[in-house]
Amino acid sequence: MTGDSVLPILWRRRWIILACVLVFVAAAVVISKTVAKEYVTSADLLIVQKAPSQSFDAVQAAQVSARTYGAIVTSSTVAQLVADDLESRYTREQLSAKVTADPVPETQLLRITVSDESPDEAKHLTDVYTRIFVNYAQTRLFRSTNVSVSVAAVASLPDSPTKPKPKLYVLVAVLLGLGFGIAVAMLRERLDTRVRSPERIESDAGLPILARLPSPSGARGDLHRQVLTESLRLTRATLKTMTHGRALRSIAVTSYGQGEGKSTTVIHLALAVASSGGEVVAVEADFRRPALQRFFLSSTKEPLLPGLTSFVMDAAERGAVTYPTPYPSVSIIPAGPPVPSLSGLLQSDRCQGLIEDLSSPHDLILFDLPPLTAGADAATVAAATDGVILVVDMEQATKATIQESVRQLNAVGANVLGLIINRDPTVHDPSYGLRMSPAHAAT
Repeated sequence: MTGDSVLPILWRRRWIILACVLVFVAAAVVISKTVAKEYVTSADLLIVQKAPSQSFDAVQAAQVSARTYGAIVTSSTVAQLVADDLESRYTREQLSAKVTADPVPETQLLRITVSDESPDEAKHLTDVYTRIFVNYAQTRLFRSTNVSVSVAAVASLPDSPTKPKPKLYVLVAVLLGLGFGIAVAMLRERLDTRVRSPERIESDAGLPILARLPSPSGARGDLHRQVLTESLRLTRATLKTMTHGRALRSIAVTSYGQGEGKSTTVIHLALAVASSGGEVVAVEADFRRPALQRFFLSSTKEPLLPGLTSFVMDAAERGAVTYPTPYPSVSIIPAGPPVPSLSGLLQSDRCQGLIEDLSSPHDLILFDLPPLTAGADAATVAAATDGVILVVDMEQATKATIQESVRQLNAVGANVLGLIINRDPTVHDPSYGLRMSPAHAAT
């Protein structure tokens, strides 16, 4: 987890939080539907200590008696008497589980409370308990305690259950889900090693950012293509500035892994160079997932032959493997027949001759390389070109993958020109195409 503040992290992980809240709320709804309803009612008994006058001591004695009588109400003896009166519809254990008796603080009242799944049954049991205990106190206890018991308030018929409480359950579920979701979101953020800002990518790589390309979700259709082309047109100008006007005749484009946007970068960089009046040839050097022919010559379904491997193996001349496209000033060299390994072929004098031959009629040669994780092919070609551009996808990049990519390219002596950040969520219009640090902008 980077040094982001909490709010941006929570916003980025908002779907995790929302999912947790929804799960907790759904569980609360299920519980509300499955838990049996419970109705509660109560009756108040007045406990009076018989005395010549109701002095303070008499009242205190009555309050003590109320606590004592509360224990007697819930005893198994009274429960058995109630069970007998109900003709054994309940056992005394079942009745004891339904009834509680508590003195009302600062009064001489004893409150008998009964719960049941039926409101009528709850009231009926309370009435029976009240009647049985008042009679029991008068006939069994009065002589020894000199305490009279009478009904102060009869039980009412409950009109709504005390549980379940769907609204309360949902409210608690929202709070618990929110807390749990935030915890999961923060944990996910801590375990997520992806780099979240272009500045952090630039720092981790130790290379300048040449351009920042938008995410398709941030700019769609013609606007998306416009941003790509404008960004990469500025990239060409930036490269000239960084090389102090020295022409770069061959540039290789690669990435750490698949799907980071290297082929898209090659396509739109070629279009940007062509729109500025330059002649460009795009070379398909990614044999596993070729994409250039599919874009530039979409009407041609079968792989074009001969191609790059045909030339390298001396099976075709340069002119035979170079194909024009509907885009003015843009040609392509397709991959050609598959070979077990391209890296060995590309180290030959024949391949070096290809770069030199193409440099004569064209202003720029662009190589669409396989990703660095696919083997030695990308690094081999990169070392043979004037410069390499590393494409970094902000949705996939981690500090480890960025630094490993730079290490591999430096190990073969490649001239790494800089980074192109793909799927940058902050890029929405063409004016945001170029993003460079002040140090590089001043170069």
